[in-house]
Amino acid sequence: SGNNKESMEQLFSILSELGESFPDSEVAPATIQDALMSAKKSLNGYSKEDLISAPRLNDRRLQWALKLMAYALPYLFMVKPRHVPLLGCRIVDLSIKHGVTGEFTFGLCSYALCLVT
Repeated sequence: SGNNKESMEQLFSILSELGESFPDSEVAPATIQDALMSAKKSLNGYSKEDLISAPRLNDRRLQWALKLMAYALPYLFMVKPRHVPLLGCRIVDLSIKHGVTGEFTFGLCSYALCLVT
């Protein structure tokens, strides 16, 4: 678990360099609630068909940021579980705003998981 923690710290550093910052310390419940509400607002009014046919993301920086966030989600459950909603909801928000990638599904799944747990 020490290696996982170090890896997550490096990942958050890289994400910050890509313009996507997250808190280093423990995440407050209010911060999680804000992230969930932001994702809900982003998704409001979109049908399943709208999401499937949404424009693709062309920004390479954002593509890498989303890819790294999606790859990190399973490890965060073990190391920093309170960061899972933040990354999942950020993936949703960025995808709706800038275009979707395959990683959008990881964001949606994380968002849904947070709603039912």
